[in-house]
Amino acid sequence: MPGAYDRSRREAVVRLVSPNFDRALSKYFGTKTPDPVAAQGSHDAYVTALRAHGTEVEVLDALDSHPDCCFVEDGAVMIDGVALISNLGAPSRVGEEVAVAQYLSEDSDILRMPEGATLDGGDVVFFDDRYLIGLSTRTNRAGADFLAE
Repeated sequence: MPGAYDRSRREAVVRLVSPNFDRALSKYFGTKTPDPVAAQGSHDAYVTALRAHGTEVEVLDALDSHPDCCFVEDGAVMIDGVALISNLGAPSRVGEEVAVAQYLSEDSDILRMPEGATLDGGDVVFFDDRYLIGLSTRTNRAGADFLAE
C-alpha cells in the first residue's frame, strides 16, 4: 500500500486500510472481492519495510466512508515541501483529498488543482530529476499539464 512520500525528508504518510476495502475500486481482482484483512497485512508489511530502510512513517486512521483511502499517494504529490492536492479522477474517491490536504497542511504549503483537471498520484513516478506522468482514466491532460507547470 503506497503512501505520500517526501524524498527530501525521508518521511512517508500512509493510511490504514478501510474496513470497507471490499468495496474498493479494483480491476485486478476480477470477480474476487478485495479482502480488507489481507490488505491490512500487506499494508503492515509495507510500513515495516519502509521503517527498516530508515523512513519515518506516519500512519493515519482509515476513512470508513472511503474504501480506497489507504492509497494516500493518489490524492497528493509532494514537490519540494509543497503538497499538490489532486482532483481524483474516480468519482467514488472524491472527498479523500480533503483529509489528505488537512493533514499535509500542518507542515507543507498546499497547492490545489484547478477544476476540470484530474490527477491520480499513482499515475506519477519520480525518476531521477523528473516526474513521469501517465495519462489514464483518472489523470487527464489538464491534470498532467498542471503538474508539469
